[in-house]
Parts: sequence; C-alpha cells; structure tokens
Amino acid sequence: MTFRLYDAQSKRLTVAVSERVTHRMAEGLGFNWYAAYEPRTYPAPDDDARWQRIFDHAEWLNIKFVRFGQSGRALSDDTGDFTPGHFSFDQLRRLDAWAQCRGLHLILDPFSIPRAHQFQPWDGARPAWDEAGAPYALGVADIDRYVDRFVVPYVKYVVDDMGCRSVTWFNHVNEPLQGNICPTPPDIDDPVRYVEVLAAIRQGLDEAGLSRIGNLGPDTNTHRYWPLPRMLARGADPDPYLQGYCMHHYHSRFDWDSPSTNIATDPMSVTINQQLATYCDYAHARGKPYLVTELGMFHYGWATGDPAGIARHDNVVLETEFAVRAIARGADAVLRWAWLNPGDLDGWWQLITTTDGTDAPVRDPYCGYGTLMRYVGRRPSVLAVDVSAPVGSPPTVHAAAVQNQDGSRTLLLVNDSYASCAPVLVQLPTGGRAARKIVNDPVRKHRECGEIAAAGGAVEHADVLSPMSLTVYTTAAGAVA
Repeated sequence: MTFRLYDAQSKRLTVAVSERVTHRMAEGLGFNWYAAYEPRTYPAPDDDARWQRIFDHAEWLNIKFVRFGQSGRALSDDTGDFTPGHFSFDQLRRLDAWAQCRGLHLILDPFSIPRAHQFQPWDGARPAWDEAGAPYALGVADIDRYVDRFVVPYVKYVVDDMGCRSVTWFNHVNEPLQGNICPTPPDIDDPVRYVEVLAAIRQGLDEAGLSRIGNLGPDTNTHRYWPLPRMLARGADPDPYLQGYCMHHYHSRFDWDSPSTNIATDPMSVTINQQLATYCDYAHARGKPYLVTELGMFHYGWATGDPAGIARHDNVVLETEFAVRAIARGADAVLRWAWLNPGDLDGWWQLITTTDGTDAPVRDPYCGYGTLMRYVGRRPSVLAVDVSAPVGSPPTVHAAAVQNQDGSRTLLLVNDSYASCAPVLVQLPTGGRAARKIVNDPVRKHRECGEIAAAGGAVEHADVLSPMSLTVYTTAAGAVA
C-alpha cells in the first residue's frame, strides 16, 4: 500500500455543516461500567484516593451516559429474592453521586436472570454460548415471581433506598434471544416470553411508584440480528412496554477492508445504512430513542485472535467512525463496552489499567475516545453535514456535527484511509467564533493544532486530514457539559 500525500491535482472534499438540526440525541456518548468483575479490577471500597483518580479520568473523557452492569446471580439468594450487600453497590453509590452533580443519567442492568427464576433445564437445553462448563442462562419460568421478588425490589432499593436519582433506565437482561440466552422449553416461544416479561416489568415498576424508570430492550448482542419482525409475526409487540430500544454493535469493518478471519463482520456502510438506520427509524417512528448500549469491534481480535487488537489505533478509528456515523444517522446514545476491565478475560477493553493499581491510561483508546467525547455534550442537537466528494473519490471521510446545549459547535471528521491524506474544505457556521482544531492519529494523540479564525459568521478552512485520523473542529473552550 503506497502512502499518498496530496498535491495541486488532489481532489478536495467539501465538508459543509448547515444550521439545520436533524435530530436531538436523547442521551449522549459514554461507556459501560461493568461492576461484576473480580474485585482486583477496581480500587478497594475504602481507597478514596484511587476512586478520585478513576473519576478524574471519567471527567477528562467527558463521559455523558453510563450503563451500570451488575450480576443478577450475585444479587439474589438461593430462592431468587433480591439481596443487597454486593461490593458493586459501593461503585454504584460513587457513580451516582458523580453523575447527579453533572445531571447525567444511568442505565441499571443486572445482566443475568438469577438461577432460581430460570426454567429447569430440559432435554436438549444448552449452556450459554455453547461454552463447555458455562452455566445455563435460561428464560424466566414464573414471570410474576421474578418481577415481584427480584426486579421490583432491586430497582426500588437502588432508586429509593440508595437514592440513586441518576438511574432513569432499566434493562433486565443482557443480550437475550441468541447464544442460548433466555431460551425457553420447546412448547414456549422465546421472543413471546421475552415480551411477556417486559410487560410484567413495566406493570411492576409502575405499581411500585417507579414509572419514571424507562424500560429498555431488546438489547441483543449484534446489529446483525433485529428480533422485532419475529416478535411482531407472533403477535408480541414490545412497544407498549418499552420507553427505549437498544442493541449492541460489534461486527463491522471499514468499507474498503476485507473480512477478518477472526469473526464475521459487515462493511461499515451496511452496518450504518441498512442495519442501524432501520433500528433508529423504527424507534423514532414510535417516539422512542434508539440507544447503542454496547459498542466494540471484534475485527482485529478480542477473546479470539489477538486480545490486544481492541487497543490498536486502527481499531479505535474503526469504533470512533461507527460513533460518528451513528450520531449522524440518528442514534440517541453510544456506549463503548467496559472502560474498567481487567484486560485478561476477553481482550484489552480497558481504557485505564486498574489491576496493577496504577490506573494509567491505555494510550490509543484513551486518547481516541477523549478526542471523540470531550467536545460533544449531553443531549446535543445533531446538525446536517454534507460531504461532497468529487466523482471517483474513495469514501474514506465521514462526518458528524453537533450543537451543544451551551451553544458551542463541534465537527467530527474521520479519515479511515490507511495510507492516503484527505484534502478537505471545512465550512462550519460558528456565529463568528473561532474554532480549535484537535487531531488524533497514529502519531498525534489528542493534539491541539491551533485556532482557526472565523469570517462572516463561519469558519472556512482548507485542511488535510492525515490517514487513520479523527479530527475535531470545535468552538468549545474545553470539555463540554
């Protein structure tokens, strides 16, 4: 592959941001905070200095939305009754206090259904993900018992007893309906049962005075499987019981790239234009948000292949390109998978290294996500952007623009070419304010690159995007609230 600079004959792309608002995100950008790893993954409950360091990182990254995950199996006794006391509740207490001060929202998610509430294994029942030695993760046997003895007491404890007012969403199980998660006996239909559980949860929360907590689903493990048509074909519509739709996105690659031998993937344009667009439009047509509750990419490796592949710069560009294009297409939130992660279970997902006690940033993902997130605030308005490339130009430049609630504007530009610079003409209306330029590429890590003056109420700037880069133009003075 030949590295290409640019010259006078190079084709310049015009990136024109308009004043037209296409969408307002219901939440924003953030991370999963999975609190059920081994205690070595987190500071000790009494180590306030280290916890302050963790939240200093969260502040710098400008996290605006969090999905807080626990283990349902660890939150109940042998009969299936909810039991508080797990060490993860200390993390939730700290996270909620931090979030409340900033007006941020959390998703509460127990991830798994306690064993006492699952069906008894039947002949032919399979373990989760068909992993040898893995436990069963079967569907709910007695719905009323599950809601009355586990779901409602759990949510009520968190919201009322703990006072976690930042918790506004609830998702009752992680990645159902594939991988032998929530399967049912042969005489019961899986998706119908799933919708019946959603209905009971909505009723139970309402009757317990928790109507302000939004119910989420289907939270499936991949954008390649959209279960709504199967549900609707069986007369099981979840919409009356949901306040938001959510799914996970892991199986994409750059449009120009070849399939990985590690795992099946789709070109990013298929992911965005055929899959995510369908889900966003479906949710929005019903007046509901569409939340990407897990983002990661398996293309370069994870539990299979290279476990460090997740932390590569090119994978960070792949993930941030998804986020940029998802924002532009109407996603209401994008939450990257576990930023606090031991890193030795299913890949290097962590953004900071906690298991050795240093809490040091993992350079490429930390700088990449900081560049993506610092200049996009909570619930921003998405502005229309036109990227007009001359005929024959490869589509390697992708854009999204937002207006934040403080009035600042940010343009995010990805050039996903491995070897070609991309000459661009940036046109960003700023109301006469100058724009800062920040670059994250293989060499420059969240590098401030000066200020661009405005003329006539807008910034118009001829620039060159380096290969495999995320470039930000923003009127914000720093991280946006």
